Amino acid sequence: MARHTNILYRTAGGLLLATATAKLISFFGHAKILYTLDPVFFILTTKFLLLQAGIFEIVVGLTLLANTSSLLKWMLLLFTCLCFWSYRLGILIVNPGKPCSCLGTIFDWSPWLQTYSQYIALGILIFFTICLIPCNPRFQNSLEKYVPPKN
Repeated sequence: MARHTNILYRTAGGLLLATATAKLISFFGHAKILYTLDPVFFILTTKFLLLQAGIFEIVVGLTLLANTSSLLKWMLLLFTCLCFWSYRLGILIVNPGKPCSCLGTIFDWSPWLQTYSQYIALGILIFFTICLIPCNPRFQNSLEKYVPPKN
């Protein structure tokens, strides 16, 4: 079971590094949306928020890829999911029907990617959330202690 959770953690870490890269590339761009105030964190510009989120994702992504405690990895992934779901809920409340700039402006370069960027971001977030179940240390411990009944 530990091998499977390592695969999930490494996949999540790789995805976080990819999304962090997209955010940091967007940070150096000059799109108009980068200079507007973020709808949820209304005292920060979108550009500055992308920088903060990108750095946070790099730290969490590298921790998920490192050889650290399984409990630490699980708690970091849980915290990341809670932050991302809270932000998406905030976007839904403040700007219903408007797209989230969660992945930055990198998808503006391609019309196809721009159309599906919201689905990509939501799919990644759902994957992170689903990873929490089998990676939960309590879940793993209960599976290791389980002894199937003898016939």
